Amino acid sequence: MNALTLEDAAARITSDLSTSPPVAEACNRVLEWLFNQPRSARAHVSLQRLGIAAAVTDVSELAPVIRYLTGARVPLFDIAYEFVDGETIERISADEIRDAKVTGEFCHPLTGEIVSDFESKVIVYFAVSEAAANFGEVRR
Repeated sequence: MNALTLEDAAARITSDLSTSPPVAEACNRVLEWLFNQPRSARAHVSLQRLGIAAAVTDVSELAPVIRYLTGARVPLFDIAYEFVDGETIERISADEIRDAKVTGEFCHPLTGEIVSDFESKVIVYFAVSEAAANFGEVRR
């Protein structure tokens, strides 16, 4: 995927979301926040942190921002998942989550045992996409 520049992202947000000003403003706030973060702070962005960056307090306001910023036009973030069970923290794929929801069974990544309440042990977070990986570093 080609690198996404800050200018390209901002222009696409303005154009694509012209009929949804609150979503455009929230996306632009996230874009600005991301631009000002060091690379180390971009690998693991929580849902809460994304909400703070977007300056929204309700998940219903954050959902369209996430959909847009993980979409094809301005792919700032990749959605990522971790399975957390006591001391065990393992990254898991979207395919594993999808399969577990379809079958109703999720196997513990280390023991292979079926985890009946797996959804309570899955954490969703966001990682900066490859396309936006160099935000801020090109201009600094």
